[in-house]
Amino acid sequence: MANRYWVGGTGTWDSSSTTNWASVSGGAPGASAPNILDDVFIDANSGGGVITVSGVVLCLSLNTTGFAGSIAGVGGSAIYIYTNIILNCGFNTVNGPQIIFSGTDNGTCSITTTVAIVGVIKDNSAAEVSLTSDLVCSYLHSIRGGFDLNDYNVTGGFYTSTTNTRRLFLGSGTWSIPYTGSSGDEGQWNADASTNLTINPQTSTISLIGGGSAITHITI
Repeated sequence: MANRYWVGGTGTWDSSSTTNWASVSGGAPGASAPNILDDVFIDANSGGGVITVSGVVLCLSLNTTGFAGSIAGVGGSAIYIYTNIILNCGFNTVNGPQIIFSGTDNGTCSITTTVAIVGVIKDNSAAEVSLTSDLVCSYLHSIRGGFDLNDYNVTGGFYTSTTNTRRLFLGSGTWSIPYTGSSGDEGQWNADASTNLTINPQTSTISLIGGGSAITHITI
């Protein structure tokens, strides 16, 4: 287990390149690319510019506090998170990357970017992820395990698939679905795959907003 710090500003984050990784904040590049045992920091000493995620990259946790640049992706790119994420820098949603929670330990999710990230995916059979901020995303996809809104608000679509055990705790916040005429995941509340799915509504509100038409597919 180690810490990895992005340095050098604009560059490509992939599974092997050592060009932009250091073992200390603002240090010399050449450290190994992070893996599922490493905490990743993209901070005030990382430089500006755009970090482009290419392919699938892994990290134990990700913290972008202090970073003045932005994160982008190429088609199909994804960041796999195994515990916690703090994402509060610019984020390019044209091509991704998706944020995928895949750890066996419970984690937290704080995503406060000013634009919607492409997708948040919960994919683990046991662990639970809890929000620690409001979340704006294109969609939240529940595949396995638990997701707790923790009384925060969500803007984006929801869908779930498979018959894996899944748990969704809505708390006291509002889930707003910005329907704009699209039949894609960003414009639906789709819980058709209800086998082994538990939704605890608590005192939450689901709000259908945007567009001139009602959402035609809602199953809760």
